[in-house]
Amino acid sequence: MDREGGFVILDDVPLEGMAAAVERLADEDDEAAAAALEQHLDEQEVGKAGDRGILRNLLEQFRGVQLVDDLGTHSTKLEWLAFHVPPGGTGQLQLEVAGTQHAAVQLKVMGLGGGSGRKFSFGAERDLGTRDQCFALGAWIEVRLRTFRGRGADAPEDLRVDVEAVTNSYLEPLQPCALCFTDAARRPHRAHPAGIGWDLTSDDKGVTERVTVEFTREAELEVTLQIPGLSLGGLVPGVAMNREVRSRCEASYTFPGRANFVGYELIGRRKDFPFWGRS
Repeated sequence: MDREGGFVILDDVPLEGMAAAVERLADEDDEAAAAALEQHLDEQEVGKAGDRGILRNLLEQFRGVQLVDDLGTHSTKLEWLAFHVPPGGTGQLQLEVAGTQHAAVQLKVMGLGGGSGRKFSFGAERDLGTRDQCFALGAWIEVRLRTFRGRGADAPEDLRVDVEAVTNSYLEPLQPCALCFTDAARRPHRAHPAGIGWDLTSDDKGVTERVTVEFTREAELEVTLQIPGLSLGGLVPGVAMNREVRSRCEASYTFPGRANFVGYELIGRRKDFPFWGRS
């Protein structure tokens, strides 16, 4: 695993979470606090504000919680893009920053359970090399985990995740890739043809194709975090993430002959480059 993925962190600023905002508004009455909370969430652009009635319920919920356990700060990975290589072929990804923009990608990440987050961007304009394996791009982040319980002896515990720092970028080969397949029985059930591919079953030489992808700003996604070695008793740590890829992404694929290649995307999942089925 490569923790030196080649991306420079250009800026990194904190984002106040729901719980911290409620604490800051402790002296306001419910109506004023709900209005301030709605404005706060709109400005953060991460998390759903809801109507005033829902916000007043959230105020009551967060004002009434008590700390159960502080589980400390942990390092974990946050993947933001996956690049897939045709089985038996090669792939090459080039990120090009357009115009005067310096950031290849901007992420807004908020911890679930009312936790705080970060807004940060990576800069890069480079060729990531010709590869024969799929890979993921992401960020190493530091998260603080705490459990809280609401009013009442039988109230359930909730897990709060605060994203405290972004420490590095990474490039990690996907070995094996969970999506690409050569056996039709392994095709993911939510796979949908992406309109790209080559039928080379009657061709010996193969084909090289270059594709340019423009990513639009992504809607909010919930991402589960993996914290090895930590027992959470069924509680699942996660973050809400908005992703904005600002660079032009150019992919070059080599498809060997005597095979049929079809590109797929997963319905209902974050937009990435297509993954591949070979037959």
